[in-house]
Amino acid sequence: MNRIRLTAKDVKVGDSLPYAVYDALGMLMLREGQVIGSEKQLKNLLGQGMYVQRPERDRGIAIASASGKERQDASEVQVYRRMDEFRFRIRSLLRRGSEAKQAQPSIVQSISNMALELHDICVNYQDIAILAVHLFYHDDYLADHPLHAAIMSDILATRLDLAEDIRLSLVCAALTHDIGLVPVMGELSQSHELDEFHQRLVEQHPQTGVRMLHGLGVIDPLWLETVAQHHERMDGSGYPQGLTRDGIGQGARILMVADVYSALVRNRPYRSEVFKRNALDTILQLSNSSTLDRPAAKTLIKTIGLYPPGTLLKMKDERIAVSLARGASVYQPELMAIGNREGNPLPQVQPAQADDILHEISPSKYRGLYPQVERLLDPAQRKRLV
Repeated sequence: MNRIRLTAKDVKVGDSLPYAVYDALGMLMLREGQVIGSEKQLKNLLGQGMYVQRPERDRGIAIASASGKERQDASEVQVYRRMDEFRFRIRSLLRRGSEAKQAQPSIVQSISNMALELHDICVNYQDIAILAVHLFYHDDYLADHPLHAAIMSDILATRLDLAEDIRLSLVCAALTHDIGLVPVMGELSQSHELDEFHQRLVEQHPQTGVRMLHGLGVIDPLWLETVAQHHERMDGSGYPQGLTRDGIGQGARILMVADVYSALVRNRPYRSEVFKRNALDTILQLSNSSTLDRPAAKTLIKTIGLYPPGTLLKMKDERIAVSLARGASVYQPELMAIGNREGNPLPQVQPAQADDILHEISPSKYRGLYPQVERLLDPAQRKRLV
């Protein structure tokens, strides 16, 4: 065989992998450049069996002596591009899971692995993860929304200092919270008003999702509880059970905020996306009226800022800038001017100042600037642009 099984001596927590890692069936587990974030994650992965192709291992050892800073810089654009891979993976897993007629432990394990991978990214590349929530090429709710809700849930859970096992259950729930809608997703993608039958399906989808997940073999009570409760509201106005504050679990309190925010900031068939700052205002209002969980809502605003990474902005000189990273305060993101007044990419990008922000603009109307953002994440191309 031309592959080698890895041991604890081969992999260190906190180090970037110099090669891709596969499971016993040859399916990709971890991509080159990923970071294993905890001893528990490493133990789980080693228990499943971690394998590397011999040529990849030899090449990885050869480049492992390269500076850590160079590898980290190079991987920022790789992390951003990997979000597309995550999209296709979760879409496939949800489709297969919704159609399964019996337990599918491989699907459950794949979802858990994905939650661990996302956490690594959210810890080590948090600005890139947030940017990916706000800049996306596709309008595919089944692929985008679960991923974005999972990213925001992981970031909030980490900021709120949830225990590792609770956070993992929450992120698994975020990735699968709408599995109960998958069979009718085509109908829900239409712009017309739902009839009574489909409206009932929507109201029942948390319970439908729990039944599907239980059938797949999910036995984690927190995962199942969070899916069941993600549409409940603190004031009892939610569904399907109309639970109130004391009856709603901590995971569901976080997911309800992540779910509402990530739904607001993307296009839907029946409305355009809401600007990020307006979405955050809505989240704050809903928390002040005791509809959404107040600690989770305030943590969201403090964590991502009023101009989160991925926000496109019109500046006073009419250039278009992008927020690439959070700054010293929620009002002071790190900005880079990337487009002219017509929305065409600038040949040379320049730093921009938050004091010169005029207003936010819709990213869906300026998709021609997305490659410019991607180039800024690539150190080699960034040198030519700046």
